[in-house]
Amino acid sequence: MSLTYSIDPAAGVVELRYFGRQDFAEWSAVMYAILEDPAFAEGYGFLSDRRLVSEVPTTDFVQATLTFLRTHQARLGASRWAAIVNDAASYGMGRMAQQLGEALPFPIEIFTDPGRAHRWVREGGELEQTSFT
Repeated sequence: MSLTYSIDPAAGVVELRYFGRQDFAEWSAVMYAILEDPAFAEGYGFLSDRRLVSEVPTTDFVQATLTFLRTHQARLGASRWAAIVNDAASYGMGRMAQQLGEALPFPIEIFTDPGRAHRWVREGGELEQTSFT
């Protein structure tokens, strides 16, 4: 997996852009880089754009990321976490992450519409009702 990030301090948002295959080691290295980035501040929202990922995340990957988020929740201080996906299987894994991450101090939401995801991570409000057929 290739994973890049950018931080928008004015909006208080970290955007993660995924390309290719899943790899928790790379994901955690990027998350540590974010935590050390001088542009990052506690309380920022996170937007994960997963539309270019070539495979559905595994249960192990989801559990490992949630463990990382729990372990570093005080430093992250995230306000909310939005994921953008484009297929039913990734949406389902995102919903599983929501359920397993309920104890986190910030909500996780799954979107297929990038505009709604961007608005929600910045402002909260309207969620997307997605149904794959």
